[in-house]
Amino acid sequence: MRWRVNPIAVVAVTAVVTVAGCSQTVSGTARRGQLAVPDPHRSYGYVDDRCGLLVDGSIQQTVGADHIVRPYSGAVCQYVLSRGSAIVDVTFSWYETGTLDRERALATERGATITEKVVERHQAFLARRDTTGAACSATAAAGTGVLSWWVQYRGQPSGDPCKDAEKLLTATLQSDM
Repeated sequence: MRWRVNPIAVVAVTAVVTVAGCSQTVSGTARRGQLAVPDPHRSYGYVDDRCGLLVDGSIQQTVGADHIVRPYSGAVCQYVLSRGSAIVDVTFSWYETGTLDRERALATERGATITEKVVERHQAFLARRDTTGAACSATAAAGTGVLSWWVQYRGQPSGDPCKDAEKLLTATLQSDM
């Protein structure tokens, strides 16, 4: 005796068994996936008279300054720029073994307003803190650590230094050695 099987019935039974066997409820809260650092072995330190892979002229152009002076270079690079009569202080730092969580915690502890960002595929944040002028840092996980650009409009209580800090961070992450 031969059995005839209805193809629709076979599909229906297979679907029921698959759904029953593969379904489960997962508890917890959905979170955005963390991006891996796209350049885990890249160095962003002071090399060939460049801070954060940027030459002084590109920093001046990015900030839109008329004049630039770099009074200190090394693990941290400091700049004083002028835009008309306004003075802009800029600092670059790269912590070779730092972490984004540590930098975020320090900025929060100092009373900064934190804004989470992704800059050039890197986890980052902006930290706005106006004490002696409008100031902001843009910090990203990069290479083996973290890099940061801090911008302060000296003596100016208003303005958007975060825009300049983020532009400098973007330029650094886009630059090639």
